[in-house]
Amino acid sequence: MITSRADARPSLSVLRGIALKIGSTLVFSGMVVLIKTVGDRVPAGEVTFFRNLFAIPPVVLFFALTRSWVDLKTNRPLGHLGRSLFGATAMVLSFAGLQMLPMAEATAIAFAAPILTVAMAAIFLHERVRAHRWTAVV
Repeated sequence: MITSRADARPSLSVLRGIALKIGSTLVFSGMVVLIKTVGDRVPAGEVTFFRNLFAIPPVVLFFALTRSWVDLKTNRPLGHLGRSLFGATAMVLSFAGLQMLPMAEATAIAFAAPILTVAMAAIFLHERVRAHRWTAVV
């Protein structure tokens, strides 16, 4: 129970999370604009390659600073390979779609992702999706 106004203030971690999410949204929006800008001159595969190439140094720096290399250990290397293939394919298709579609349509289609995720979780992962969730999907 909140007893004073001081208790109602969000914690530092919540504020940090909000700031990081806003920053992420701004950076991803900038990336989308850049993809759209070069879309008529650079193929989606090439854009994907360089996007990932430039993503490697920050990831390596993060792991070096946090010393969390052990977090990369896995007992399911084929699962990671499959996830990588799905992720790379999704990125190429997403970038190609961004290049070919008007921004409004591409954004509207992207908003369908949560709806498709619920349906696919029920079908492929056999997750139990209750009626209120299906109502929201419909």
